[in-house]
Amino acid sequence: MKNISQRIRNLIGQLEAVQKMISADQDCVKVLVQIKAARGSLDALVAKFLVENLAKCSSLRSPQKKKEFEKIVTELAKV
Repeated sequence: MKNISQRIRNLIGQLEAVQKMISADQDCVKVLVQIKAARGSLDALVAKFLVENLAKCSSLRSPQKKKEFEKIVTELAKV
């Protein structure tokens, strides 16, 4: 299974390829397919990050860190 750094590098590569496709005036459908694939990669990165870091995020549930925890939950709800 890919680690987070590998996923980020792959996502950057996908986005650079999309940028080149747009600059080269590629077919819109092909560009959209690649953008959708990049979105899927980003979703997979979010999932991987959560799986590997949920314990750290959970430690934010202390009363002193309630606002920080709420920010994380709010961001997750946007995904």
